[in-house]
Amino acid sequence: MRDPHEGGICHVEAEYFYPGIWEKYGENELICNYWQFLSEIDKEMLESELNEDTNEVGYDETEVDNSDYDSVDEMDGKDTED
Repeated sequence: MRDPHEGGICHVEAEYFYPGIWEKYGENELICNYWQFLSEIDKEMLESELNEDTNEVGYDETEVDNSDYDSVDEMDGKDTED
């Protein structure tokens, strides 16, 4: 992966491989914002998938990661949530 910097191009390493732009998130973290480049059809598809995931778990127990971003660590496989 190239050296990430704010405003640089990134690619989300998910099942869709969407392109995005590095944006500052908090004090010391960059995230890959790919949502802005999705077509309306892709946005509707993803929103539908997120809603399906939410409906599969009880309302009070919902633990769906519905963020539209991947952080540098997530893309490198260094997700800090273990």
